[in-house]
Amino acid sequence: MNIPRAGSTTALAGCFFVAALTGCTDGGAAASGAVGEGTRMARPSLSSPTPVAKPSADIQPDIQPDIQMVRLDGSPLARLADLPPDVADVDVSPDGRTIAFAEKVGGRVSRIFTIGIHGEKVRRLTRGPGFGPAWAPDGRRIVYSGASRPGTWDLYTIPVGGGPPRRLTDTPVLDEWHPSWSRDGSSIAFAGGETSALGTRGVYVLDTSSGRVERLTDGADAVPEWSPRGDRIAFLREPSPGIEAGYLNELMVVDADGSHEHKIAAMWLDSPPYWSPDGTKLAVYGAPNHLNQVFGVYVVDVETRERSLVTADAAGGEWWPDGRGVLVRRNARWTCSALPSRC
Repeated sequence: MNIPRAGSTTALAGCFFVAALTGCTDGGAAASGAVGEGTRMARPSLSSPTPVAKPSADIQPDIQPDIQMVRLDGSPLARLADLPPDVADVDVSPDGRTIAFAEKVGGRVSRIFTIGIHGEKVRRLTRGPGFGPAWAPDGRRIVYSGASRPGTWDLYTIPVGGGPPRRLTDTPVLDEWHPSWSRDGSSIAFAGGETSALGTRGVYVLDTSSGRVERLTDGADAVPEWSPRGDRIAFLREPSPGIEAGYLNELMVVDADGSHEHKIAAMWLDSPPYWSPDGTKLAVYGAPNHLNQVFGVYVVDVETRERSLVTADAAGGEWWPDGRGVLVRRNARWTCSALPSRC
């Protein structure tokens, strides 16, 4: 693996869920009982709530009412599948039909599931620990962070229809977290760090054809997200690592080649940044600052830096694929598994 610009950076502070996972060595073996890849789901309707089907008990997490789509003014658009409170890393498929998520088990180990947006066709994809699922642009695979050995995290892909995982990285000295696929499928951005709870962090990019890894940023950075056009990456930066100064994070954007890095906003942030489908806005969950502790989902204009509150009584921010609204959760305990903040 070739990692340019691997100079030292400041360490991240905060509560990392991934550091608490111990004694797990399975990189995410595929679960049995998966629905075949040829199964098709009906196009989802956002006009009215749909009853949630009860899946088989052997693979189903504890479901509770939770999740819906709202317009940018906070008004409800539709109720979607119910998810358990100990769910993190919610990601909507490119066609808007399926949700991938990681569920914590006993407060420690995560497993990755998919569920239809109205609660149908629940599937457990991994047996071993995994988190940070992200859909491939074609909707047929999911990339995630899996534990290949105790205390070490690498990237894997797994077919949505079921099957064995494929390992993408094997780096004993570097952990890979929160992957994000580029629109053309040629690259995966991820947050990387030395294999320790408070090691060096940064944003990296993996070339999916060659396996080459390059480092893009040198800050205390996490949760990168590709823009819809693939020309920029948004991420969070902790400006004062090691100091719990109100859990402040900077919302950053950098060009895909590592140039033109700039700050969009400084807020108390507790979620990844989510690009709008047109690439003009970013949705985040957090609060403006330590004086204004109104936690909720906010939308920030990338060019003007203007910020607006969508809703103050829910977490989330993942955009619906057509841009009509954002996904929010009313009873979420976790929004993500690998942040330089309070996750």
